[in-house]
Amino acid sequence: MKPNPFPQLLHAFFHGWLVHQRNVSHHTVLSYRHSWRLFLRFVAAQKTKSVAKLGMDDLTVVEVLAFLKDVEQVRKSSIGTRNCRLAALHSFFKFVADREPLAAAQCAAVLGIPTKQAPVAEVRDLDEDEISAILAHWSFYIFHQICFDSITPAGEPPTPFCVCLY
Repeated sequence: MKPNPFPQLLHAFFHGWLVHQRNVSHHTVLSYRHSWRLFLRFVAAQKTKSVAKLGMDDLTVVEVLAFLKDVEQVRKSSIGTRNCRLAALHSFFKFVADREPLAAAQCAAVLGIPTKQAPVAEVRDLDEDEISAILAHWSFYIFHQICFDSITPAGEPPTPFCVCLY
């Protein structure tokens, strides 16, 4: 039985590479750790293995795509969350590609998974009726504040401002 390099790679990724070489924030490490916890539990359930028995051979592009689909459809996470999970996986597979030449094809397949673009909300202009309604609503308050709430040193409202408004 050949030794399983996956546990050592994952440990080196979190403790050596992310923290010491990349100097990522504590929050990034926590986010990546949570993503990996979810991913490993998902793959273990799919393969009917314990997490401790998973190896690099179990972490295929098919498993990653199934996990991302699960994140969106079953867990009802947003596209942004899905992309964060994918970023954590991409980062690890980039790390592995540099250190394990035999896993290069597997890593390249996972790294080829693109991020998903969220739909952009359409920004539209206000039409004339909407602008009129807003101005009508606020003009009374603006008029009242300028003409009655701001008294001149002589004790009178600033009449030229009131005339300009209407």
